[in-house]
Amino acid sequence: MNWRRDGLVLWKPVRALLFADKKVFFWIKGKLGLSDYQMAALVGLMGLILGLLLGWWLL
Repeated sequence: MNWRRDGLVLWKPVRALLFADKKVFFWIKGKLGLSDYQMAALVGLMGLILGLLLGWWLL
């Protein structure tokens, strides 16, 4: 593996995850027929739930 040519290989999985997340976001939005504001509320609610679960698990 040539580090100068390939660059930092660790960024490839992160980039793939971010682009897959964007595709999933638009897929859910299309399937459920939600507006941008409703998707923002859904993402915020999911973040709140995950934060509470993570906080409960760490205590």
